[in-house]
Amino acid sequence: MRSAVSVGNFRQYQEKFQQGPGTVPSGVGDSHAMPPAAPASTVGDYPVHVPPSMEKYGRHEDFPPSLVSTCYERHKTHFSDPILEPLREDEDPLSEKGAERWERSRRYNRIRGAALKLAPGFASPRSSAKSPAMQRTASGMRDASPYNPPLYSPMEYDATRRATTLGEQEEVKNFSLNLRQRAVLNNDAEMTSLLLFHPYETMLLVADEKDQISLYNFEETETKVLSFGNKNPPGSRLTSLNWINEAEESLLTCGSDDGVIKIYHGLHSPHPSLDSPKLLSAFVAVPDLVPGTRGSGLVMNWQQQAGAMYAGGNSSMLRGWDLRQEKCTVALPTQTDSCITSMASDESIPGMVVAGFGDGTLRIFDSRSRPDYSVKTIMREHASWVVQTHIYAGRNELLTGSVTGELKFWDLRYPKNSVKSLEAHRSPMTALAVHDYAPIFASGSHNQFIKVFRSDGEQLALIRYHEGFLGERIGPVSCLAFHPRRLFLAAGATDSVVAVYSSDN
Repeated sequence: MRSAVSVGNFRQYQEKFQQGPGTVPSGVGDSHAMPPAAPASTVGDYPVHVPPSMEKYGRHEDFPPSLVSTCYERHKTHFSDPILEPLREDEDPLSEKGAERWERSRRYNRIRGAALKLAPGFASPRSSAKSPAMQRTASGMRDASPYNPPLYSPMEYDATRRATTLGEQEEVKNFSLNLRQRAVLNNDAEMTSLLLFHPYETMLLVADEKDQISLYNFEETETKVLSFGNKNPPGSRLTSLNWINEAEESLLTCGSDDGVIKIYHGLHSPHPSLDSPKLLSAFVAVPDLVPGTRGSGLVMNWQQQAGAMYAGGNSSMLRGWDLRQEKCTVALPTQTDSCITSMASDESIPGMVVAGFGDGTLRIFDSRSRPDYSVKTIMREHASWVVQTHIYAGRNELLTGSVTGELKFWDLRYPKNSVKSLEAHRSPMTALAVHDYAPIFASGSHNQFIKVFRSDGEQLALIRYHEGFLGERIGPVSCLAFHPRRLFLAAGATDSVVAVYSSDN
């Protein structure tokens, strides 16, 4: 390969090394030739002086780098790689980790299929968040695939929607539920502040009023499997728990009211190892969070498909974190002095977050917009602290509840006014949980009772006492949680008792 040396550069090298006009310096004719062994030689009547320090490509160290070709080195690196790269251990179905991963995937698929059968007309596939495989299939242009149907005319769409709505209403009316107490767990704490079911495993996480987190296998035993501390500073408390990457080896995120989020690994099985959990990462998600025991603390919302974690609370900003890059990508002003008390989002609408506030307002944020215009709608029908917000995935339906016991149903396409209101109870409502795949929700009160409703407002159950020979009264309810894909309800109170209820169906 000939070297691209200009006439000016050649004359410059001639003068520097005192070469004759007919001399070709060694190493310039062939860019990849090795320097000659002899330091000097003659060609005709002209002496040839070899420049010192001929390091790379047989050129002098002062040779302009822009004239050096890297084509050979790049292709050498490319062709030195093996054509058949070995599979990772967790991708090889013949390895131990790969076989475990494939078995877990098949088991999780069966659980997802069973969840759709809890209320077939209500929990239809269109109302559930798409899996990653379905997302990949549906990306790009519209085709006639089963996951991305073709466009319909307005008349066809209206007819389909009317038929679907009538089917859902019939399914809701025919849905019945008979809850029985399945287990009573002793948390060994003054009160229970947070409850979190794993979507696929038989695991229940229980957090106390400080920093202790306990893991229970609620189907096998009522004793703790393990307990660990989040190690947040004294005086702070855990205010949020969430699972991420739940379909794989899931990670647990813990948020405390000092503004810090910690991510743990090793809690993806009801039988964890002795050294579990392991702290993977920790970062200050909300640096300007105002501390205090009377506020909401740190509130999180995770969007799996986007890999985004939204965090807010006693702060004037709602921040979005890209956990793949581990950096804050958006900071949206809340436009109010009140704190964020709850958040909800829909995987089918990336970038949209609905947040409830301590003054009773609801705000819809769009992180794709400029920060000053990110608040799209403000809903003001609640007059007090918003306890919970829940979006039914893929249905444009929102359910919210305030501390006064008032529940409101919203259509996110027309969010100015609520569609329906329901007075769950007249005493203060301290907890609200909504099921994703069944038309039910539950509310709890400090007056020591739990009510379970159908989504049309019909009351299905009233829980006041623990089942058993003594039949003690349940404590003031502090938190409630439904299993995302099964008919299990967990209830925590201002004592050390956690009750788990299941359906007889």
